[in-house]
Amino acid sequence: MDVELRNSDLMPSLAVPADGAYNVLRTSLTETQKRCQDLNTEMLRIAEANEELHTSLRSMKGTNRRLVEEVQKQTEELSHLTQQRLQEMEKLSRQEEAFSREKATWTHEAQKALEEEQKRLDEDFCVMKEAFTVRLDSCWRMAASAASRVEMLRVGQRSLKAEAHSMSYSFCESLKQMERELLGRISEEDKKMRGELNRLQDLEHHLQVKVKAEREVRGNEAETWRSRHQALAADLDALLARRDAEVAELQAKVDMAISAREREETTARQERQSLQEKAEALAKDLTVGEATLQTAHRKSVQMEARLAAVQGERDRLQASVESLRQQVKFSDEALAEAVKSNEALREQMEIQRMDAQTASEREMKAWREKFQAHLVDQEQQHQAEQADLTRRVRDLEELLGNKAGQIQALRENLAEKNKARESLLRDLTMWKAQHELASRMKADVERDFDHFKEEFLGRRLPEKRDEFEALRKKQADLEAKKASLVDEVQKLEREIQAQDAQDASRQSGVAELRREVLAEAERTKRNLTEVESALAAAKAEAATAQQQLVERKERLEQELQRVTADCDAERREFERKIQAERQSCETLRRAAERRRAEQQSTYQAALDGPAQEIASLEGSISEIQQNAELEISSLHQKSEQLRSRTEELETELICLQEKLARSDREVQESTSQLNLVKARNRSSLETLQQEKMRKTERLKQVQTSIAQKAEQLQGFRAPTAPPRWTSPARLSPVASARVEAPLPWSAIEDASNPLRGAEGWSRTSHSDLRRYLSEHDSRDRHLQDIRGRMQRSFGEDRSLRQPLV
Repeated sequence: MDVELRNSDLMPSLAVPADGAYNVLRTSLTETQKRCQDLNTEMLRIAEANEELHTSLRSMKGTNRRLVEEVQKQTEELSHLTQQRLQEMEKLSRQEEAFSREKATWTHEAQKALEEEQKRLDEDFCVMKEAFTVRLDSCWRMAASAASRVEMLRVGQRSLKAEAHSMSYSFCESLKQMERELLGRISEEDKKMRGELNRLQDLEHHLQVKVKAEREVRGNEAETWRSRHQALAADLDALLARRDAEVAELQAKVDMAISAREREETTARQERQSLQEKAEALAKDLTVGEATLQTAHRKSVQMEARLAAVQGERDRLQASVESLRQQVKFSDEALAEAVKSNEALREQMEIQRMDAQTASEREMKAWREKFQAHLVDQEQQHQAEQADLTRRVRDLEELLGNKAGQIQALRENLAEKNKARESLLRDLTMWKAQHELASRMKADVERDFDHFKEEFLGRRLPEKRDEFEALRKKQADLEAKKASLVDEVQKLEREIQAQDAQDASRQSGVAELRREVLAEAERTKRNLTEVESALAAAKAEAATAQQQLVERKERLEQELQRVTADCDAERREFERKIQAERQSCETLRRAAERRRAEQQSTYQAALDGPAQEIASLEGSISEIQQNAELEISSLHQKSEQLRSRTEELETELICLQEKLARSDREVQESTSQLNLVKARNRSSLETLQQEKMRKTERLKQVQTSIAQKAEQLQGFRAPTAPPRWTSPARLSPVASARVEAPLPWSAIEDASNPLRGAEGWSRTSHSDLRRYLSEHDSRDRHLQDIRGRMQRSFGEDRSLRQPLV
């Protein structure tokens, strides 16, 4: 009709009415066409709703049928359970009757067994009592006989004690007689030794006179030594001047080496500091890049997950749209059949349309609230993730601060180690100078000692050796006499020991007899204890048998109580199960009623809601499609940006890792060099310490030799005085040891030429001796100063070594 009207409008030959009725008809026709289209769409919706209602009614019918079947099954199960419960109650009653009968038989048998056991135990106890009484009587008889024998042994012991007392008295008298004889012999030997001592004192006087003559000879030799000392002093001054020049030259070289080493250390320290700063900067950049890379990676993963979820939602909505389109197509086919009934159902459709519109508005409001809540949740989740990222960034910053603090502490430690190394180098130079000085002094002392041995010990040694051999022969004769006296004393001691052995054998016989008596008494005591223990064991066995009977009776009673308790517990358990079954049946009945009410409500809702749901779904589908397309485009853009950013960060991370690896290699090389320098310094320090120990030992030896020479010089300075003789009784042990000890070679050589010593002693001057002693004191002070400096250097070395360890 519309096509014909359009054709009629285009035809110019047709006449149009003047009153405009054609326009009115055309407008009314277009309105009726629109209303027909609306009615067609509404009819389609109603047809779809009817189909959905039909399917829902079918499903509800099936569910109702299944519910009826389930209710029938449950009623059958309940009837079966009740029958089983009745049967179990009957079984329980029969078992209770059987248990009561068995309980009565058990009690009767237990009482009968207890009576029989009691009778048997009484008979056994009577038999054991008779046997033990017989054994106890025999034990008493044995104890009486043992007591008589013990009394006899006591009498014999008293007689033996009297004999032992008499033997000990006679032995003491014989020992006193032997002591008096030994004292007489010792007094005679003492007189002989005193005569020999007087002879040795005369010999000592003669030797002292000879020593005095030799002391006078020593004065002459002192003059020669003084001239030699002057020459040595001049040589020493020259050596000191040369040493000072060499020390100044070495000090200049050491200062130059130290300055060069300090410059190298400053440059190395600056390079190390710059490398450490670079390493710190690279580490910071690396951590920041890693953090940003992790955040970008996490965001990209989240975006991809969201994208996948949105694409899935879009696919689902697309599938629903396709299904709706198919349903619309089917409805178009059925539209021709439904047009005939449209007019009759128009009023009813209008009412349903109004209801559906209100329902759709409610559904739209609910969906709007739901999506707003979903957006709020998403925003909160985003804020939580942002807070977590900020917290992680803060933790990483704190970790970087801690690492920077550790690096600063390591720098300070490195500075301290450099200071310690500088001090060790200074000590090394000082030790080298002291070592050279000690070596020069050692050479001087060894040269003087060799010259002294060549001049002094080469000439007078044979004569003094002969005199020493004569004195050794005399000493050997005295030792032979002393050995003879010792042999006599040992013979007397052996005789005394033989007498002691005889007395000990007698005492051992007495002790053996006493042990036999005590053993016999112990055997009787053991027999008595065995009898008592056997009696106690019999009593204990009777008590244990009675105790076992009591325990068996208690166990039977406990078993009876346990069986009754188990029966009561089973009865309570059955009652509880029956109550639980009743409650479960009641809950099933209530659930069936609730399910019936829910089915009615869902049936009513299924009749009212399909049209409203269709309209709301179409609007929500269009909105979701638009939002999904927008979000997909924005997510694609963000993913591209994040992918480009991740690539840039990966390249930066690779560069930073390469820089960090280079800085690590440089730091490792510097640390290896530093460790090598430390090892070399440590080895040199150990060698210097060993050399220092050797030099200190050599210095001590030189000091002891110098002290000996100083004592000799003081002996030369001491005025000669006549010896004061003392009696042998007034001599101290030290003096006697000095008298008996062999004289030194120097004193024997000094006594060889008394005239030359007297002439030399007359020519000595006190001024030369004072000068010699003052020079010797100055040398001693110089050596003490060297020793103090070495000790201070040792202390500084020890204090520096402690922090290194």
